[in-house]
Formats: sequence, C-alpha cells, structure tokens
Amino acid sequence: MAINQSTLGYPGLVKLTNGKVSCTPLTRATMKGDGAQYQEDFLQQLVENTPVVLPVKDFLPATISLFSLGREIEIVVGGQMRYIDNLLVTNEGRLVLVETKLWRNPESAREVIAQTLEYGMALSAISILELEKALKWPQGLTISEFVASHPDGGSMVDDFEDALERYLRRGELLYLIVSDGIRNSVERITHWLNEGGSAPFKFGLVELRFFELGSGDMFVVPRTLLKTREVS
Repeated sequence: MAINQSTLGYPGLVKLTNGKVSCTPLTRATMKGDGAQYQEDFLQQLVENTPVVLPVKDFLPATISLFSLGREIEIVVGGQMRYIDNLLVTNEGRLVLVETKLWRNPESAREVIAQTLEYGMALSAISILELEKALKWPQGLTISEFVASHPDGGSMVDDFEDALERYLRRGELLYLIVSDGIRNSVERITHWLNEGGSAPFKFGLVELRFFELGSGDMFVVPRTLLKTREVS
C-alpha cells in the first residue's frame, strides 16, 4: 500500500521522550488493492462517521457544525434511480452533497462533475418532506429534529427549518468531490466552473491524503484544492 518515494516535506509523527524531540516521517498511503478498505466505501464511511474531516469552512466560513444525513441517498435523475454518496447539512441549514472518487478510478473528469451537478439539480427539485423520506429515517423524524438531537445540535441557527427549505429551493448547495487524489483534468474543469459564476451553488475539490502510521492505522490530511467564488 505504501508509495515508494522521498519523505522530504512529508508529515511526521512527533514524539517527546525525556525532553528529547524525535520525528518519524510518515509514508503516503494509496487506495490500491481489492480489499474493502480500499473501495470508495472507505471514503464514504469516513465522511459519514467523521464529517468534520471536510474543510467546509473554506467554502462556508460561517459554518460551526456539520451533520451527516446519511450515505447512498436515493435520488431520481432523468427517470432513473441514482445514489448520492454522502449528504451533509451545516448548522445553518446548508446541504453539502459529496461525491467520493478514488484516484485509481479513471472516470472522465466531465463525467464526474456532470454527475455531481445532476444529483444536485435533482435534489433541489424535491421538497424537504420528500428528502426526509429518502433518508429512510424513522417515520416522522425531521432533519431539524435529527440535528437538534445531535451533541452539537445547540449550534443550529434559530430559523434552521426555514433556512434549509430556502437554500434547497434556490439550489444553494455546496458540491464537493472528495478523493484521495485529484486529477489535473478535474481541477481545470472546476476552475472553469468557478470563472463562469452563473449559478448559486458552490463547487469544490477536497483531497484527503492518507499516511501510514505503521500499525494499520492511517493519518489523514484534508486539503482544499479548488473552490468556487462567492455568487450572489
């Protein structure tokens, strides 16, 4: 799993023993292989269980808390059933649509971005009630109630429900492509989207770099590579 390359400039594990500082360089890990931990499911689980790993404040500076609404969320696109990898919501009621991709999967950059945008447009076309049904939660549980029950639920804005509906209706979503490595072609197209500035959504690329700790565990370093500018 390790990449054979120089450790110059790489993160290191620092230890302080008897007043002496030592640092062991960490080896970059790559999601190669056929094991379950190397599938896109690995990234989806990480985002679902620890959404704070995503640098959402780079895109939505006022965000205080981030809540996972689930993964593999069913959505109808062009009459066919599709699945949103991860769906999150901020304490301000902004939905964050995440598509996870592994560097090793040679999908077309246009295909990846087009798919993400299609999912977002389909999501913006449904009501909050329809969305809550798609989440397959206990009957009657609302997104607002779910967030309020979370340990960080106290960070919810007072008009959370109204804000959630308003942002969804206007299509003001945050789209993120999250990968263990971002291809240059995806960066170029996202830069083009950024320069267009003709839509209310925000679009960005987040790279999660993994480093081996030598015990089967990994250290993750999130990086925001590109983000769209503010669009009124």
